[in-house]
Amino acid sequence: TEKNPNKKLKWKIVSVFVFFIVLIILSVLFFEIKYNNAFYPRIFVAGESVGGKSYHEVLNYFKEKADLINENGFIFKIESKNESEEIEVPILLSGLTNDKVVEYFSVDGWEDILLKAYETGRNGSLLQRANQQLALIFRKKELFFPSVVQEKNVENLLKSETDGFLLKASPAEFLFDNQGQIIIAPEKTGEYVDFGEVVDILKKRLLLLDNSIIRIRAEEQ
Repeated sequence: TEKNPNKKLKWKIVSVFVFFIVLIILSVLFFEIKYNNAFYPRIFVAGESVGGKSYHEVLNYFKEKADLINENGFIFKIESKNESEEIEVPILLSGLTNDKVVEYFSVDGWEDILLKAYETGRNGSLLQRANQQLALIFRKKELFFPSVVQEKNVENLLKSETDGFLLKASPAEFLFDNQGQIIIAPEKTGEYVDFGEVVDILKKRLLLLDNSIIRIRAEEQ
């Protein structure tokens, strides 16, 4: 009489255990069949939802964006008080000799991030896959592309290109007019660009593979 309750309890535990195992297997099968060759839901790459889209569709989409950056670099539109100027920052510039190459940034490694996003919920044991898939139901998975910028090189290029463009400050000074009278020329305010902030914007654009024009307004100095 004492063994029967124990047996019933054991059968209940086994039944619950089997139920959860079957539920896990069915959940994994559902995900892997429904999203065969597609990203799992609630996965975001570079701020864009890729859930339900095929790997090749997303690969081609971001490849076009990466190719545009490789070919055209980034355009900075610097707006001063009187005019504006567009400055192109390429991936690299070659000097007069082959050993003189200046690199400004890189878009390498974006495909690795895309593959990592695609493999979310597909790696590991059955239990690990089920855990990753379950986690996607409650919170989204966000990944961004690498952001590699040679900061000093970018700053030096932008400084040289804006050197004769931005207004320069000058103090008040004494001058002679046409009649030989002494006059005081007023102080003139100059303009400056925070190139550190510009580099930060470039880094953010690389995270998204976004090569739209970067607009910067010069500040009074």
